[in-house]
Amino acid sequence: MQPATETILLLDGPISVSGALSKRQRLVSDMAAVLLQFDAFRNQSDSWWTLSNCRRWSTFDILNCLDDARQVAMQETVAKVMSEEA
Repeated sequence: MQPATETILLLDGPISVSGALSKRQRLVSDMAAVLLQFDAFRNQSDSWWTLSNCRRWSTFDILNCLDDARQVAMQETVAKVMSEEA
């Protein structure tokens, strides 16, 4: 009987390496900062256009991190508004 899952080894190493996660976190953080700078996080097409015109990241990285970057930017905006109201 075969196991339900199998392990696939990657040439660069496993996906769960902490270095890979920190690289993604840096990408998301940098992208969120750009989205906040240009106030482009409210709309997905504006976010895509802004990040792709910066020419700092590959199309693949933008596709992988766009939703997370928009979420981080929105969370920072909400936190800023809530701190001003207090």
